[in-house]
Amino acid sequence: MVAEESLDKLFGTLDEIRREIAVAPPPDSLEPRHISAILHTLGTMPGEWSAHLREQVRAYELAPHERKNIFRSESEPYVIASLFDVPGAPHPIHFEYAWFDHLRVSDEVAANFKSIASPVWLRRTSAGLCSERVVALFPENWKNKAGKKVELDDEVLYFINRFVERFFRYSLPILEKFTAPETFSTLKRAAVGDGAAERIRDLSVLWMRIHEHCHHLGRLPIPEFLHLKSTRFAGAVEEMRADVLGILEVSRFSGFSAEERSLISEFMLSERLLRYPVECLLRGEAINYDAIGSQILLQFMLKAGGIAIVDGKFSLGPNWVESVESYAREVGGLEAEVAKMQPKQGRRAFQDFAKLWGGFYSDSEARVDELNPFFMKCAEGIAA
Repeated sequence: MVAEESLDKLFGTLDEIRREIAVAPPPDSLEPRHISAILHTLGTMPGEWSAHLREQVRAYELAPHERKNIFRSESEPYVIASLFDVPGAPHPIHFEYAWFDHLRVSDEVAANFKSIASPVWLRRTSAGLCSERVVALFPENWKNKAGKKVELDDEVLYFINRFVERFFRYSLPILEKFTAPETFSTLKRAAVGDGAAERIRDLSVLWMRIHEHCHHLGRLPIPEFLHLKSTRFAGAVEEMRADVLGILEVSRFSGFSAEERSLISEFMLSERLLRYPVECLLRGEAINYDAIGSQILLQFMLKAGGIAIVDGKFSLGPNWVESVESYAREVGGLEAEVAKMQPKQGRRAFQDFAKLWGGFYSDSEARVDELNPFFMKCAEGIAA
């Protein structure tokens, strides 16, 4: 195992470069003196891992616009350093790094859920990746992907730490205080006692893998049709579509036991349906596309009878999976119609669908007071 002292030295150099870039960002790639500093630091470190990183830095030096990363190790220690685009920021070019462990799934799951998700457990990051809001790095975030088409095999780095933290901060209190005793019972048992954090970690890894797998299913898969789904409301429909399809995929997968199917489905549904709006409310933020997606499915399942809210308590009905299937058919029909439209019409159709089912009828941005009162009650109860 590489000594942490070596990584401390490397990250110290990277932090110095970050501070310089924060003051005077380079136009589109690291300056020669930055590259020299990294090479010099790596040159003082023994081992194949540092030699491999030096090779990558030299390759970046020769052709920075052909490189996605300045360096990224393929073996332990897993480290990455890259330039990122931050649209709208005062300094749109940011330099960030991370040290992480890969989180794997079984061979059977990997074979049946083809996915660009790469779940990782963060051990250390640069300051720009420390925020709990930064939960993933997507292909379009990297500098050399700016303005370019996102390819099917471009990976998504998911920071699983953040999902585990948010589950225990937001989701578990909702489950304990605002759901009926028999609702999400398998998940509630898994979320307490010894090993609870590890179980939620493993569930998050599965969720992200299945979620990305399902983005590539259907009539208008991503990334091929990202241009139709990049608006706030269309994104809400797409995020919910992926997880609804994921729940159905899990329910049919023979590689999971009956209890595993129940646990994974409950986790995916509760996270997608309950947490996002409450999280936005507690942060005092305008609701984002994830929260809008939660509202859409909540309203749909209430009307379909798959769920009920009685005396402030959320409960799943015996036919909740059927109502999820009904939603999948509804969105499938929507996508079949959008496929016949011009892009502008298609994006408008997604928006109309989201506003209809979510109850967002104004032409302005969705307002916090348009959320279902149940979400408001959850946020108030957790904040109290």
